[in-house]
Amino acid sequence: MQSIIIYVAAFCNFWFYPLLIALVISIVIEQIYNRISNREWEEERKLGNKQLSQATRIRKFLWRQNITLNMLWFVCYFIAGFVLKTPAMPDMVWSGT
Repeated sequence: MQSIIIYVAAFCNFWFYPLLIALVISIVIEQIYNRISNREWEEERKLGNKQLSQATRIRKFLWRQNITLNMLWFVCYFIAGFVLKTPAMPDMVWSGT
């Protein structure tokens, strides 16, 4: 049980930054396509709307993956805190004798 929790937490740690970077890139791409779709030219707007909807779907997917990964990490962290709980520290204060 302990090794599974540690393995899942390590997996979540590994994927945190790549998913975060992908989310930021997808937000930037979505904003670029959003600017393109607001142009006056009809043909570019049709192309921009199609790309905008695809960029929005990708951003929403990455957002859900980040939320799921972070929740899983927190659950593993708190379960590991209970499972791997160490006993209380003994009183090590010198009594003077």
